[in-house]
Amino acid sequence: MFSSLFFLVGALLASFFSCRLYRAQHFLWAFEPRSFCENCHQTLTFWQLIPIIGFLLQKGRCHFCQSPIAPISTLNELFFGMILSLLPFFVPQTLWLQTFLICSWLFYLSLFDLATRSVPLIPLLFGGSLNVIFFAKTHFFFEWSIFGLGLLLLVLGNLSGKLGHGDTLVISFLAFELPFQELWLLLIYASSVALFYTFFFKVPHELAFIPALFLGYLLTLFI
Repeated sequence: MFSSLFFLVGALLASFFSCRLYRAQHFLWAFEPRSFCENCHQTLTFWQLIPIIGFLLQKGRCHFCQSPIAPISTLNELFFGMILSLLPFFVPQTLWLQTFLICSWLFYLSLFDLATRSVPLIPLLFGGSLNVIFFAKTHFFFEWSIFGLGLLLLVLGNLSGKLGHGDTLVISFLAFELPFQELWLLLIYASSVALFYTFFFKVPHELAFIPALFLGYLLTLFI
């Protein structure tokens, strides 16, 4: 039951996030105009906007002009819905809310980072601050010392141009929210994902590292 509910919430959030990304890329207001077909600009009805189901009912083509619908939003809905549906099986119930908020925050930032190689500042700061306020961990002196050293290295990486401002802030926020061991596992996984990607695929532009951080976080949850 909880797994199905998480899947539904994940699909709805992914649909909303994809819409926000499209509107930001095309300089549209958050809720105006109403969602429309990119080809014929016909306003979409409610059933066409239902995550996953709307795409299937239209058989991947606009109901009005029959032009192909880009499947990326539907794939995002499936992916994030499936990720959240796994939480009840891998995460203690006391950590559901924290894990849900961190996953949603990282996924939203990842979509923007992949599409634009940039991170929206307000969601970055608001989401990170919200998680820190409610879920900040108490670190021992030694752990704070190691964290300070790591943060210094992040700042140096930022100044050298190898790491973006958004990447540095995301890692800094996560350092306050996650246990020490989990944070370093996340960074190891994220770095491995980034290295694997750059080794096997040509990267003609700056690497989007926040998606790697998101995958690293998922690996700490599910492995």
